[in-house]
Amino acid sequence: MQQITQWLSSGWSIVLVVLGLGLIIFLHELGHFLMAKKNKVRVEIFSLGFGQAIFKFRRGETEYRIAWLPLGGYVKMAGETMLDERKGEPFELTSKTPWQRFQIFVAGAVMNLIIAFPIAILSYVIGKCEVPNEIGRPGLAEVKAGIQPGDVILEVGGRKIDSLEKLRVEMIRRPNGTMVPVKIKRGEEILTKQVESMRSSYHESTQTTLMLPQPLPGKPLAEQGVK
Repeated sequence: MQQITQWLSSGWSIVLVVLGLGLIIFLHELGHFLMAKKNKVRVEIFSLGFGQAIFKFRRGETEYRIAWLPLGGYVKMAGETMLDERKGEPFELTSKTPWQRFQIFVAGAVMNLIIAFPIAILSYVIGKCEVPNEIGRPGLAEVKAGIQPGDVILEVGGRKIDSLEKLRVEMIRRPNGTMVPVKIKRGEEILTKQVESMRSSYHESTQTTLMLPQPLPGKPLAEQGVK
């Protein structure tokens, strides 16, 4: 059951990654599309995804598609490639001035930069789940410095800490081998430990928890119905 749950969790993570990439690609291609329309370039195809179209419809001169492979997308403009038959029509991409073509080509990247700001603000407002600054199981670097389970991290290098993730970040942003003063609270006592900055995996302290591992069949906990 636990393995099935892990598979479902991994599968959902993959779906979220695909949806996220799909959104970024859609906005990127939308930038090309809008700028092409602004400069009166004929857009023949606007596709979200590659390969065979799952769904498509035509509106005006443009065919809109959703293709089966979502990790990509493209805007097909008249006269865009060497394989296109070019007649010098005013709606062809190659008939536009260098400045107009430049606008069309960079519009995708500009759209991604523009949308990054509201996404960053939204992420900051929503926040993220961080574990408290009380040590459950200290990382290897912290063990070496004498930090114990139950210690509460107050400061790292003079900076106040309110989560174990910030403890790790403060340690790894310094050169390896740097001795960093870490102020902790142990019971009623305030102590300072010198923790050596190491690579990230050596600072992976975990939070305190009351969760028990799955009791083994035949053991006293299992016989008493503990799950």
